[in-house]
Amino acid sequence: MGERERFLERRRLDKELRPFRQAGKDKNPTNGLLRAVRKALGVPLAEIAAKMGVGGSMVYDFEARELSGSLKMNSMARVADALGCKMVYGIVPTDGQTLEELAAERLWKKVMEDRRRKSRESGKGNREQERPSLAQRLASTPDDPVRLEELGDGGTGDLGTGDLGTRDLGTEVAGAPALGGGGG
Repeated sequence: MGERERFLERRRLDKELRPFRQAGKDKNPTNGLLRAVRKALGVPLAEIAAKMGVGGSMVYDFEARELSGSLKMNSMARVADALGCKMVYGIVPTDGQTLEELAAERLWKKVMEDRRRKSRESGKGNREQERPSLAQRLASTPDDPVRLEELGDGGTGDLGTGDLGTRDLGTEVAGAPALGGGGG
């Protein structure tokens, strides 16, 4: 899958999984969802067991295994169906982030790790303390439009593009603007 396709798929999934991200922000999500839904609907164990073709103790076992995290998804879907419900699930980044935010975070970590590794390999690791930070350099730059690639970071690991150039980042994050003023 190319970068453009990944970008479009992340956007589609972010839209589809939005309610799940909201639910994922809760500190105490509902434990024992099968039992909670069954009780909220007032459905007796025997009715669910009859619809599933199993004994009542098996339904109780399904509810217990859900609590312990050992219930298989197909079993959970069968119980949900017997309740007149549909099981849906979502996989979302922690802290309510979008997939796009998580992908960008992963990219920046990789870029920064690569830069640190290259800096160590070239013996420039100690220059970090000698150079002003990106924020200091931006603050001392006139009000003219700032081109980050002109600021360069000289191996400090700041967020300027330095020797990375815009081409490298532009190919990594399709659809997102590359640093340094170029398009993605």
